[in-house]
Amino acid sequence: MNSDHLSVLTNHISKSLELNTPLDEQLIHSALSELGATRITAADFGTFPQTVYALIDSPHLATVDPNLAIRNVISAVLSLTTTFETVSTLVPLPLVLKGLKAPPFQKLIIEDVVARSGDYLAGTEVYRALGALYFDPETALDIVELIQNTLVLLVKAPSNHLVRRRIGSSADVAQIIDAVVLTGALLGRIRLMDLMLSFLPLFPESQFATQWYTHQPSAFQSEDVLFVGNLIRYYTGLLDIVGMNREIVFPEGSAIPMTWLLKRIDSQIDILGEMYAQRASNEDVEMFYVNELTHFLARLSYVDPVRMEHLDRNYTIVDGSELLLSMADPAYLYSQHKTLVEDAVLSAPALRAKLLPVFLNLLLDARWFGEIAVTAYLGARSLNALQYDQVFRVMDALTRTEYGVRFMVGTPFLMNDYVLSNRFGKEATGVVLSQEMFQVKRTVLDRLMGERRGMVEGGIWWEKLCEYYKVFVTGEKRGEAQPAVFSTTG
Repeated sequence: MNSDHLSVLTNHISKSLELNTPLDEQLIHSALSELGATRITAADFGTFPQTVYALIDSPHLATVDPNLAIRNVISAVLSLTTTFETVSTLVPLPLVLKGLKAPPFQKLIIEDVVARSGDYLAGTEVYRALGALYFDPETALDIVELIQNTLVLLVKAPSNHLVRRRIGSSADVAQIIDAVVLTGALLGRIRLMDLMLSFLPLFPESQFATQWYTHQPSAFQSEDVLFVGNLIRYYTGLLDIVGMNREIVFPEGSAIPMTWLLKRIDSQIDILGEMYAQRASNEDVEMFYVNELTHFLARLSYVDPVRMEHLDRNYTIVDGSELLLSMADPAYLYSQHKTLVEDAVLSAPALRAKLLPVFLNLLLDARWFGEIAVTAYLGARSLNALQYDQVFRVMDALTRTEYGVRFMVGTPFLMNDYVLSNRFGKEATGVVLSQEMFQVKRTVLDRLMGERRGMVEGGIWWEKLCEYYKVFVTGEKRGEAQPAVFSTTG
């Protein structure tokens, strides 16, 4: 019985405390193994909880348990409990609060107790303690991440109404966050940004104070380049929230559109647009922030093209930068900057390798594709002039859309010379593929055999595609040369 095995542990820990001698970790491991998978109830504990407390509180803990084996004991026993009432019998509230203040026990308490608590701890000091620990600059990064992930899981659980209310509206949690905002400590602000990116898609608009998730203009002028970089990525993350979560769906079934978030960060969007426009005259922007700002503006072109157009008019955002042209919504580029893009990318008689990232981006829009398909850019001469890895990036772009696949299967040289061959164009020798390019080609084949299968199955290429796919994936030898795969890992 589990009570017998727990008695063995209890007696051994008590004896070690009495004699001030180290625990026998082999004996402990054996006793834990004997517990098996049988569930434990509070009735099985006996004096085990009191003995555990005595060890943790003992001034001789470092001597009796130098490796803190008690953590494994508690975790193993908790894993066999089925109710939080049983969990709280072994780890009551005072021990939870004490464990959160002791770095060696923080992971155990958060993972094995708080994460399983549901609404049971919502009315206690635990959430204030978690907030203080989260924003403490001395807290280890893995614990910070664990707290955030645990809180998100608790909030997402449909039955945890009290937890949602506690996190979203309790005065003590608000007091901690307000203090972070007021002091302006950079690490605290960065952690708050991470927390808001997790929480904003889970709560209604009125749940959080605006100053918790927005920033004053002075924040963007900080001399700490790491902080400003994080700040720009944070606002890109807010755009991602709107783009991926057009509405918040709450556990009870109600839903709220996320468009309110764009209105709340309107002035910050303008600041970031102005920063990007100053890159030629501001050395810091050009050196440290231009990539992050480009990602932000590219995302904005997808999420809110009207706002992007407004920035464009005020600051001439789209001015020919190849990086932005390769990332911005191609539909936005077609409607607002068609002539600029045509002059920059599609004016030469053949595809230029330097502009390949922009070209690949354009292929993802049906209108751009319709214009490109009637040119020589996707012809044999143009593609044969590219490197093998560049060609397969084109193939990758084509298989991302239905119209691209239709073009591919209707163009024999693309299928024969690239998709279904280990040769580069008309060369007769095999090609050495890097691990990256092997994966790109595998992705192309996977799409044709998977999500785009209906466009190929039963057609003239289907039988050959099935045969080639099997060879490419399994490595079976055939008559033609197989692609060698070069590993960069040794």
